[in-house]
Amino acid sequence: MFNAMTKILERPALYKNTEVAFWNDEYISKQMLKAHLDPEFEGASRKLKFIEKSVAWIKEIVPPSSYPLLLDIGCGPGIYAERFTGIGYQVTGIDFSIRSIDYGQNSAIKQGLDTIPSEE
Repeated sequence: MFNAMTKILERPALYKNTEVAFWNDEYISKQMLKAHLDPEFEGASRKLKFIEKSVAWIKEIVPPSSYPLLLDIGCGPGIYAERFTGIGYQVTGIDFSIRSIDYGQNSAIKQGLDTIPSEE
């Protein structure tokens, strides 16, 4: 019993590769998606009001007429990408979470936004 407790209490090695793809772990990816989609929770995405202000600011400094292509790195479920697509940008979103990418693509399709299937 003591040996088992000692092993549990050991500090893990820094930057050790995990055996599970963290962002695609069933539980973690569900909770992250839920957090991203809550407009009042600022733990995964910003609050909706901040997102809207950010999109307006970016449109002002890099208008889609001059800079039509955007790359959204760490796009999650596409909260920003949808807004940018809706105002004239062509957005490429990338994320580690397959669940978030799937959600974002399905949401864009439901809204009639142009999408290109991901290549996994």
